[in-house]
Amino acid sequence: TSSSSSSSSTTTNSPPLTAETTAIRSSSDRNLRVPCYCEENSWRIAHRHLHNNSTTDDDNSNGSSSTARHNTNKINNNNNLNNAEQWDEYNVVFVSNALRCCPFFRQRATPRDEPREYVCWDYHVFVIRSSRRSSSSSSSDSRANEKESKTNNITITKTEVLDVDTWLPYPCMLGNYLDGSFPHANNDRRELDPNYLPSFRVVSARDYLKYFYSDRMHMFEGGKWLAVPPKYEPIMNGLSFAQTDNDGVGGKGGGNSSRGSNLEMYIDMTSEPDGLEFKGRVLSLDEFRATFTGGIASK
Repeated sequence: TSSSSSSSSTTTNSPPLTAETTAIRSSSDRNLRVPCYCEENSWRIAHRHLHNNSTTDDDNSNGSSSTARHNTNKINNNNNLNNAEQWDEYNVVFVSNALRCCPFFRQRATPRDEPREYVCWDYHVFVIRSSRRSSSSSSSDSRANEKESKTNNITITKTEVLDVDTWLPYPCMLGNYLDGSFPHANNDRRELDPNYLPSFRVVSARDYLKYFYSDRMHMFEGGKWLAVPPKYEPIMNGLSFAQTDNDGVGGKGGGNSSRGSNLEMYIDMTSEPDGLEFKGRVLSLDEFRATFTGGIASK
C-alpha cells in the first residue's frame, strides 16, 4: 500500500509537458511535427534552434545530417553555427491569402509519390534562417545557388526553410522550396486567379516566441477535435502581453485578454494595424523571393 501511494504521488506531482521542454529534448526537428498544428511546430523549431546547444537537422539536400552548434555568448543576437556557417537571423513565416485558400504542393498531407497532388491550406507556417554579410563582401558558397539580396547595406547570402510538413529536403534552400511548393505561381500566371496566390507574413522568431499564444480552440468544433492536439500544454506565453494598452488598441500581444489566441492576427494578410511591429510584414511571393534570395521580382 505504501509503495502504491508513493507511485501515485510521484505521478501527480510530475510537471506538465511544455512546448519548451519537448522542443529541447527532441532528438530532431522532424520529431516535433504534430499534423495540423504548424503554428506550434514552428514555435518549437524556433525555440529549439535558438535555445539549444545542439540541434540536429534530419536531412540536407545531399541526404546527410548536420549539427547546429550554437554560440551561447551570441544567442541574444540570433547567431548560431551550422556546418561552420553562421546563421544571423531566424524568422517565422505565415502563408495565407485573402480567400484563406492557398494551394501547396509537396506537403505531407499529400502522397509522397504524387508530386502533382496539392492541398489547399487556410494557412501554413514554417521557419526560415538566413546568413548575412555586409554589402561590400561577396558570397563564396557554391551550394547556395542564391543571388545576393542587398537591403539597408546588408546582404542576405543564403536562406533555408525549416518545414517539417513538406516532402522537400529538410532544410531546403528557399528558392527550391518556393519552386517546389508553388509551381503554379512560378510559371506563366496569365490563367491563374491572383486571389489564390500566397502572401507571406514574416515575423522575427524571437518576437513570435515572446508574443504568440493559442488555446487551440480553433481546432475544436462540435465537441470534438478536428485533429489530435499535441500532448504538451498549449503555448500561452504571449497572453500576458494581450492587455489593452493606453491607446485603446489591442495590447502588445495584438489580441484581447478575453480571447485564448492571437493566431488570427498572424494569419490575416489584409490589415496592418499601427503600433504592432512585432507582427512582422506581409510580402507577396515575388517580394518574399526577392528579399530572401535576391531574385528579381516579376512585373
